[in-house]
Amino acid sequence: MTEIAELRQDVRCWCTTCRPQTLDDCRFVVCPDCGNKRCPKAHNHALACTNSNEPSQPGSSWEHVKPWPKEVNP
Repeated sequence: MTEIAELRQDVRCWCTTCRPQTLDDCRFVVCPDCGNKRCPKAHNHALACTNSNEPSQPGSSWEHVKPWPKEVNP
């Protein structure tokens, strides 16, 4: 078994706080309760699930990501 595989077995939490994204451990992290990637619980298991996929939620890894402005059609 490789060293990376052994490290993955030791880490039991899915959140990016306990198990940061790395080039060797790249995955799509979502909240286990609601399945949303922008839910704060996806970033930190200690936070509550908001059942929302809205950007800029406090505690989320997407907290400081601003939505792209919608085009205004004349």
